[in-house]
Amino acid sequence: MRQSWNSTRAHCAMSCGSFSSWACVATQPQQEQRAVEQLQRQSFQTFFPAYRVKKKNRHFAVRPLFPNYIFVDIANAAKWSAINNTEYVKQVLTYTPKEGEYRQPHLFPAEFIESLKAQVVELEGEPRSAVVNYIPVGCKVEIISGPLKHMEALVEWTDGERVALLVSIFNRTTKARFHVSDVVVLK
Repeated sequence: MRQSWNSTRAHCAMSCGSFSSWACVATQPQQEQRAVEQLQRQSFQTFFPAYRVKKKNRHFAVRPLFPNYIFVDIANAAKWSAINNTEYVKQVLTYTPKEGEYRQPHLFPAEFIESLKAQVVELEGEPRSAVVNYIPVGCKVEIISGPLKHMEALVEWTDGERVALLVSIFNRTTKARFHVSDVVVLK
């Protein structure tokens, strides 16, 4: 039996509590900002979770929190599939419901997006510790600050000040970099 997008939205609103219309969109590598600009030209509301990093020459660089991913509010979109035809966009992350044969966008709770927005703002103003900690490669750690707070990850590499982690997000392993003061080693 085929289901329309509106009936799926209604079902989600009843079963999930507050309905969210935020979908995750995969972008071309390092083209998140350009994809956001293109989608905003089409009147889509977007959210690009990113933070600023101070470089050696006193300038700041913007780093994506989730490389190659942005969030798009598709509540007022007549056809969300039009997003897939936008320049710098790979695709909307979708799934096939058990009852239907049409792919539907994977929606995120509004609370998650609002929490992520608040934590990204906190991340930019957070002071960093000068303490150098060594965390062994392959060690399991818990992230204690930022948008991924309370998530567990594996250490890929560390240089004493920064640590690269392998975090499971969107059913995929994603690399993320943190300051060593943002993680604690799990026993």
